[in-house]
Amino acid sequence: MKNLAILSFILALGLGGLWLVQGMHMGTLTEKAVRTVSTDDFGDEVETITWEETLEIGLDVAIPGIGGFGLLGVGLLLLSNPARKKIGMAALALGALGLLGSVASVVMAFAG
Repeated sequence: MKNLAILSFILALGLGGLWLVQGMHMGTLTEKAVRTVSTDDFGDEVETITWEETLEIGLDVAIPGIGGFGLLGVGLLLLSNPARKKIGMAALALGALGLLGSVASVVMAFAG
């Protein structure tokens, strides 16, 4: 149980790090504008914008995911103590709801 709890905490930190590295967006990005500057036949600079598909997570995915993995880790640690088994089960349930919310945010980002 403790190994799974540590893995859950590592995944929470990894998700937070991914959010930081990808640019700390408020919402999940599914498309990104790429600007290219070229020179036309008359020597004028022309800027063109193309949209590329991407997946950069935002706070709508990062917060429930980090909370979900964190609560799963806490719940797994509490399950090893018989006196705190009920609290551990509640933390596991809340962690699962957080992860479900994170997955739902990713699905909604692609659907909408």
